[in-house]
Amino acid sequence: MGMLLSLPVSFLGLSCFRSWIALLTSTSPLGGFAEPLHDCILTVSLLALAFFARKIVPLCERRWAYTVCAVAALMASLLVIASAAGVRPLAIEYAAMAFAAVASAFFILFWCELYSCLSIVKTAMSLALALLATEALKFLLEGFVPAYRLGALLVLPVLTLLLLARAYAHVPADSRPRVTSGKTHIPWKIIGLFAIYDFAQGVCLGIEGSQAGLYSGMAAVVVAALLLTAIVFFSERFDLSFIYRTPVVLLISALLFLPFLGDGSSNVVALSLSLGLRFFEITIFLLICDISKNFALPAVLLFGIEEAVIIFRSAGVGVGSRLDGLAALGVSPSIVIAVGIALVIAATLLLFNDRELSSQWKVSLFGPGKIQQGKERRELVEAACARVAEDYGLTAREREILLLLSDGKTTKQIGERLCIAKGTVKAHTEHIYAKTGINSRKQLMDLLNVD
Repeated sequence: MGMLLSLPVSFLGLSCFRSWIALLTSTSPLGGFAEPLHDCILTVSLLALAFFARKIVPLCERRWAYTVCAVAALMASLLVIASAAGVRPLAIEYAAMAFAAVASAFFILFWCELYSCLSIVKTAMSLALALLATEALKFLLEGFVPAYRLGALLVLPVLTLLLLARAYAHVPADSRPRVTSGKTHIPWKIIGLFAIYDFAQGVCLGIEGSQAGLYSGMAAVVVAALLLTAIVFFSERFDLSFIYRTPVVLLISALLFLPFLGDGSSNVVALSLSLGLRFFEITIFLLICDISKNFALPAVLLFGIEEAVIIFRSAGVGVGSRLDGLAALGVSPSIVIAVGIALVIAATLLLFNDRELSSQWKVSLFGPGKIQQGKERRELVEAACARVAEDYGLTAREREILLLLSDGKTTKQIGERLCIAKGTVKAHTEHIYAKTGINSRKQLMDLLNVD
């Protein structure tokens, strides 16, 4: 509870962006075509930023990135406001969505990079609170008169950038992202599985329309509240495996009861998929944050690829909107839905394996209390390193290397993390050993007195 109360309010700034994009797309006169257009351009923008990730990180420290994001967001807002006021050439409306997509790419990667700098516990709490704040903001904005809603389109993007800058100031210097040149590791299986869930969610959106959108908001509140409660009150027993296994249970339940639901089958499936996608979305987010730390990879690269799968949701919407035509061919949409659920379940069981994540990706988040244990150990190690650095007069660079050594990083990984040569790492390590009177990694851990 103490960590929750001490969490800076600025860490919730993601909610301002999510509320802004929801308000923008609902206000745009393009209607149903606005979101697919936005998603296509967003996908291209995310992949472009991911491609140049090693040259532009840390993105949160690039003034040009803030400028591009702010200009694109304000242009999108102004163009939508102009359209709402009666100026409606198609070129203006399409340009608004293009600017919104470019701004969204920067907003998404800004916040993903920030959250990847935090401990897993802080990341999970920040993400859960941001999801809850988003739904609260959307609810409040719906009660505004039209003029105030249009004004919010100008205020929200500026506010989220101000909160981002404030939040980044709370990130310690040694935890901020650095340019690395090591081998690129991409968790293609879990990203592919996320694309499958997004596609299935899109199919439900295509079938149910605004009703499925309502389910998505409900699912966000339920999942965020459950995650926050589990971490704050039951962190000693909470197992992240619950988060990724829940979608499978929900989908199997929907599949079993599908024959008895009749006309309401699509509603139940939509709600189950929305809940499943939210659970899986949080799992993927935490895993990629952990993989980014373990392999010293830019979060901009990993999340740029992962978030780009939003295009599959648009493809799913197109498929779902055409399922009604199956009835004319004598094919029941319920049969198609059942087959789709079965495929999603099979894909989850085949592609998502916590043993593989632990061995190949060095993920150690699964198991009762593992998240809490990781947080507590990290705090103990950081305190011990600070004590040793002060007692033996280590320099700032030696302290950074000491912390990475205590975390089990190899000389190569430390060099990639700090952007220095392996020989320089070895020299600093020798200096640390000489100052502390030790000569091995085991003796270092004994000196720190942590397991």
